[in-house]
Amino acid sequence: MAPVIRRPQPLATFPLPAGMLLIEGEGPEVDPARGALASGRLPTSWPQALAGIEAAYAGRLTDALAHLAGDGAVDHFNRFVIDPTGVDPDAVRAGLPHDLAPLVDVVRYMIGDTDLLPDPTGTDGEIRALVLSVQATAALSAGTPGAPSRCSTRQPPWRRRLRPRSRRSCAVTPDRWATSRESTATALAPTCRGRSLPWRAPT
Repeated sequence: MAPVIRRPQPLATFPLPAGMLLIEGEGPEVDPARGALASGRLPTSWPQALAGIEAAYAGRLTDALAHLAGDGAVDHFNRFVIDPTGVDPDAVRAGLPHDLAPLVDVVRYMIGDTDLLPDPTGTDGEIRALVLSVQATAALSAGTPGAPSRCSTRQPPWRRRLRPRSRRSCAVTPDRWATSRESTATALAPTCRGRSLPWRAPT
């Protein structure tokens, strides 16, 4: 059975890793929570179905992983976002609807697992906006707007966050995410290997 993933999804409205998690399901409890997050606001109440998402937004990533332990495509993707260590990204991508598959490439690029920029083909709405913002940020960092290919390490000092020693050492564990979370509401999201995105802070 295909996962129920209603749009818009709250992508890039909060810092990583929570800001890249997908909300699965629908109904009178889930829809308001998803809508609040997509608008950059924390829900006034969290439904039990989103206990893992709530834990991630609270920075309790180990708890989040425990809740997101299902076999479905969304739980698989969300676990990959929180801790991609040892996860086959192709398997994660294959489980998602076609229009959401580029999110796997966004995550891989952000954590330094690939130098290939995500492709916006077949995407729309907030997914397309996110993919294009990755491309634009890469182009600006490389100093070649309009022709992004490889992201340089030049960046404003306030964007310097998660900086592993090499691409292959860029596995993002729950502990690493925890230490790289934003300390203030106005700070931007962590980056990897000089990459950054204008993730919006909570309002």
